[in-house]
Amino acid sequence: MDKAEASVSHNEGNSSPTPVPYLLKTNKKGWVLVPQPTDDPHDPLNWSASKKGVTLMLVSLVSFSTSLQAVANNSGFFVQAEVYHKTAIQLSYSASSAIAGLAVGPFVWNPPAKRFGTSRCIAISLCLTICMNIWSALGSNIILETFFLHDRGKCFSVYTSMNLPGIIAASTLCGFIVQNASWTVQYWYNVGFEVFLAICCILLLDETAYPRGNNPEQPILPRNYVQRKIAIYGCTQRITPPQTGRELAFTSVLPVLIGISPVGVLIGLFLIAMFSWAMVTATDTSVYLQTPIGEGATELPRTKMLTKLFCSFIHIMDWVFASQIYCHFVNDQLALRMCAHHGGTWKPGYRLHALWFPSLFLYPVSLGLVGATLFYHLHFIVLAFAVFLTTIASISGVSVVLSYLVECFTDHPNEVAVVVNFYRFVFGIAVTFFILPWSGALGINWAYGMMAFFTAGSFIPITILMLWGPNIRARSLTAGKSDDGVKVSIEGHSGVIKAWR
Repeated sequence: MDKAEASVSHNEGNSSPTPVPYLLKTNKKGWVLVPQPTDDPHDPLNWSASKKGVTLMLVSLVSFSTSLQAVANNSGFFVQAEVYHKTAIQLSYSASSAIAGLAVGPFVWNPPAKRFGTSRCIAISLCLTICMNIWSALGSNIILETFFLHDRGKCFSVYTSMNLPGIIAASTLCGFIVQNASWTVQYWYNVGFEVFLAICCILLLDETAYPRGNNPEQPILPRNYVQRKIAIYGCTQRITPPQTGRELAFTSVLPVLIGISPVGVLIGLFLIAMFSWAMVTATDTSVYLQTPIGEGATELPRTKMLTKLFCSFIHIMDWVFASQIYCHFVNDQLALRMCAHHGGTWKPGYRLHALWFPSLFLYPVSLGLVGATLFYHLHFIVLAFAVFLTTIASISGVSVVLSYLVECFTDHPNEVAVVVNFYRFVFGIAVTFFILPWSGALGINWAYGMMAFFTAGSFIPITILMLWGPNIRARSLTAGKSDDGVKVSIEGHSGVIKAWR
């Protein structure tokens, strides 16, 4: 932080310091930069917009490739049914294994990331495709260390939005493969993409940890590009602060403590409804579009399955961009305007108000429309439109709560991401086993109708956090630094905030 005045005056006979004004750095719009950057151009907070954009793009694409790989078999159920003498529904249960890996993997990879470094572990995981779900644990840490508070909502939206399209893209691409080649090829097409990402990470992804006031023991990396890359990815230099075995052990337990804290549980209840139904929709859509005529799913010949899958993917990508537009103009701006209206002091709870439209209104309505489409066998374009709406609602909701929870525990962004990732997928592991019996017993229309009511009810925990968030966070099992109370707007204060040295 730059000091407006470097001296401190003392009254004679009084050893206590007087307030010293500090000139806080702001952006062009007048918002205070949180955290305050140093004067070092190598500080990730001072990186150029292009370097920050490339970093966010790489982390998001790794997220995309993870989900792309995890559900690569979604379009092969009917083909494999003839090989393994199982029904397509039974084979669809295999998706739960992939989801379990996505949910549990970050718990395993978070401690190594603390020990060996974020960017290094991402590159290693891309080379070891069995460990691809590292992105779930580390992306939030990179965003927190690279972007300021007033931009985090947009960045988390981009990051989380790449996960669900990966699931849909897998169904589309694998649909073309199983229709024109051996179904085994669907497990290999993404290898080239992963190799490309691994090379890009080594060449372009930099380590974002930096020695600040809250992290003074962070090692300083070489400034030369080649030496820096060798230090990070050649493992020739330690890139993380030294930690004892006890500290690393606590890192393994910390996500559990955050997850079972009151604020973690309330966010978790919301996420279970927000993302699990998106997984159900993706699975049901794959089965629906692959079911031949005569088995009661679609009015078009099965030969047009690829066209339907492709159109669904293209329209879903359109709504991913639409969700980005919403998040760009709402996630940060609404919270910042509320902050300015209430004196310029930041509260993480301001971010939750961006959930009113997508979570309380759009998601329940879109789930009801999906159920009606499947029940009445409406045209697949209607189904695509319904899935568009669920996609935008799901993406918008997850990015907001991730931003909120990270700002409640700014010292532990990796651990927060582990918790959010677990809650997103934990119910999705089980739901594929009972969604079809559930739909068979009540009807697909009522099953999705109940999902809509459950989704609306899941907004109750969010309302509780809006009203009593600070008191609830105070009851967490682990103490953590938060952004609650930081000054974000300095309008009417002459740009100077007085603080004690």
